[in-house]
Amino acid sequence: RMNAGPNAFVHKQLNPLQGERVLEIGFGGGDLLARILSSGATAVGIDISEDVIAHCRQRFSKELTSGSVALEAASIEKIPFDSGAFSAACTVNTVYFWENPARAVAEVGRVLKPGARFVIGYSGADELRRLPVTRQGFRFYDPPDVETLLSAGGFEKVTTAELKLRRGRFFCTSGSVSGERGQ
Repeated sequence: RMNAGPNAFVHKQLNPLQGERVLEIGFGGGDLLARILSSGATAVGIDISEDVIAHCRQRFSKELTSGSVALEAASIEKIPFDSGAFSAACTVNTVYFWENPARAVAEVGRVLKPGARFVIGYSGADELRRLPVTRQGFRFYDPPDVETLLSAGGFEKVTTAELKLRRGRFFCTSGSVSGERGQ
């Protein structure tokens, strides 16, 4: 429930189109996966939590059978799909945990087609520092940090959009894979 607004905002920024194959990294309870499906896209999710995967396998049992959803246990640094397999990718509130952010961005770029977009949704550093749970290994980011991360990883047209929430600000930084990179 706490991520409903951020998930809707990421979905709007991602703007998945019918027929696209979209990767969500760290899909949690599956809210954004459901939004991607409602757009007519195929939703593919990876997560490191077996509990989350089991929950979403039950939630999306019909969609798994029809092939409109696929769920895999995997980390962002080792995505188990071929190069150029996706038209878009997104993630909400996972960037704080990436062990090697540059490697993570490179791996996402690898699985995206030329021109494909990647949207990263996250709360700013000031908001997160107020939460006691973030003392447990969070890496804090503000928009310039994520913009630099994507640009350094070869993404183009990097922009950030902001959503104001009751509990603070939420950002979506996105970029597109260059045509050269995907070849």
